[in-house]
Amino acid sequence: MSTPANFNGQRPAIDANDAVMLLIDHQSGLFQTVGDMPMPEYLMQYASHYYR
Repeated sequence: MSTPANFNGQRPAIDANDAVMLLIDHQSGLFQTVGDMPMPEYLMQYASHYYR
């Protein structure tokens, strides 16, 4: 593609060096079935995997 689309022959105004992309994943049903893990249980699982 030699010419940019929909920019009247000009380069796009978005510069890759100054741009940020925000991705938000909305999964409404996820919070109904998955609960938070208590911190002691999390630490035990972390330690069991880390200190094998």
